[in-house]
Amino acid sequence: MSISIALLIRAVENNSIKKLILCGLFLGLSLYTYALSYIIIPILLFLICLYLLWCKKITIKRLILLGIPIFILALPLILMILINNGFLNEIKTFITIPKLPLYRGNELSLKNIKDNLYIIPSILSYDNQELFGLQLVYNAIPQFGTLYYLSIPLFFVGLGYGIKKFFISIKNKEFDINSIFLFWFFSVLVCMLLIIAPNINKANAIFVPLIYFVALGICFIIKNLRVLFIPIVILLIVNFAMFFYYFFNQYNKDWQDLYYFSGNYMDAISYSKELDKKDIYIVGNVTSQPYIYILLDNEISPYDFNSYNIKTTNHNYIFDYNYDENSVYIMSYDENVCETWCEYGFKSKQFGNIVVFYK
Repeated sequence: MSISIALLIRAVENNSIKKLILCGLFLGLSLYTYALSYIIIPILLFLICLYLLWCKKITIKRLILLGIPIFILALPLILMILINNGFLNEIKTFITIPKLPLYRGNELSLKNIKDNLYIIPSILSYDNQELFGLQLVYNAIPQFGTLYYLSIPLFFVGLGYGIKKFFISIKNKEFDINSIFLFWFFSVLVCMLLIIAPNINKANAIFVPLIYFVALGICFIIKNLRVLFIPIVILLIVNFAMFFYYFFNQYNKDWQDLYYFSGNYMDAISYSKELDKKDIYIVGNVTSQPYIYILLDNEISPYDFNSYNIKTTNHNYIFDYNYDENSVYIMSYDENVCETWCEYGFKSKQFGNIVVFYK
């Protein structure tokens, strides 16, 4: 997205067809970086194209040149959407486009807007803990926020100034670079309001325009109140130093056992393989999608597995529970459970929040 927007701005400012086509190429590639990109990018393109036509900075012919590489690269994605909405059958030829067991297109609805308003303060601070608990603090540490709390007033100053410049450019029909970042910010925000349970990592495309408006706010303040330049710089350096110290000295101690952090789980898998037992049971919610780490560890083809019972040369990985003294069990640590299993004669090996039981 960053490369695409940079090329677009250069194409408009330099009247460059080459950069415009390159922009289309990178926008097409951006569609495959994350599922939500094919909601964000069409909204962003629609707003930008209307704006450039209004300002007479682009012609219909050049819009077609921009659209050709986007359409070519988007075609497999379009086919995937059609297949997963029942309009086409699965494709199994020189490319494979299956009907997915879970399709994220179902996450999108206007009904979500009311429930999703929490995302607006979240992108400036940290994920909503009433919804997600502390499991998403890897996105933003509550003590510091996403861009430091000092940046919040700076962002609103920059955003306000950017909106003012946008309306002036609309009135005068003159291109203004701030408008592109305004559309970028708005496109991601609209997407976050429409999907189910948005959080900071789903909104990661918003941080370039967010940083841009913080910088714009700083420039506006310094231009009008130069005396604030030194205090702002000092406060930013102090915030950075505090974050730097916390992140490299305390962060891992505080958050190493988070649900989505799977280092302990991978260590448990490696240890279990050394125990010379055929069946390895993965019991309960040890981590998000625990089977993918087994596939990674054993380099198993995605065409060749069952996510409930993964078979390798030496082991069966079973995502269920069946008591067998000759098997290995991997599960989340619980003091009472550990005592019970030890009473049954099992040995245990703990890896942070994960424990392995065996005889």
